[in-house]
Formats: sequence, structure tokens, C-alpha cells
Amino acid sequence: SYYFGKRYIWGNHECGKPPYGYYLVINGILFCHGHTIFWEDSKVKRWENKKGGRGKLSYVFYRMKHWKKRGRDRVLKLSEKRKKRCFDLMEEHGCHTIVFGHTHRNCDIEYQGKRIIGVPQGKTIVRI
Repeated sequence: SYYFGKRYIWGNHECGKPPYGYYLVINGILFCHGHTIFWEDSKVKRWENKKGGRGKLSYVFYRMKHWKKRGRDRVLKLSEKRKKRCFDLMEEHGCHTIVFGHTHRNCDIEYQGKRIIGVPQGKTIVRI
């Protein structure tokens, strides 16, 4: 999730419906957490209705399972379906670029004249 001034971008790390939406547009750039790109609408709706987050024991097992997969050098290979979803979101919001996290993998591609940027976990500087 991202923080711009006092604007925090809601994602799947929070439960409940976001008070101001999932997207932030600045100068033709669409910023989002990214779960709405990778999850079907039904899963997003289920997540919005959850109370609380992952339990402590569940979190420990999740981290044990995924600790080797972490790394800023991992590259995200987007499927055609996900590229199209990014493109549609950019069209819907009048943007030329989309920046998201969620997968914690690097991605910087052009698709039908628009730019798709996925950022890794941690602090990232993106030059646009």
C-alpha cells in the first residue's frame, strides 16, 4: 500500500471497504495496491466484508512458506488477462501509467501504448 501526503491507498492488507476507494490518480498516473487487478471481483467483495486480518499462527506459517520467494529481483510476468485489466483501469481513469504492488515483484512493461509498473516489497522509487 502507498502513502501520499495524508492519502493511504487501501489494499488487501486492510479489511473492510475503503473509505475513499482503491485508486489514486496523479497527473495521469493511476496508483493502486493491485489486489483488484489480480483478484476476481467476488474475492474483493468477500475481503471487504472480513473483520480483522490474518491470525498470528496463520501469518507465521505463511511467512515460513514464502520466505524464500521474497526478493527485489523477482520479475512479474503478467498474463494477457492481467495486462488487459490494467489497460482497462487506465482507460477508465484516463491514465497513461499504472503503478501497483500486491505481488511484491518487479514489472515495467508497455501494453497498447500504456505503461504498467509493478513494484517490489519495501520502499521503491519510481521514475516516470
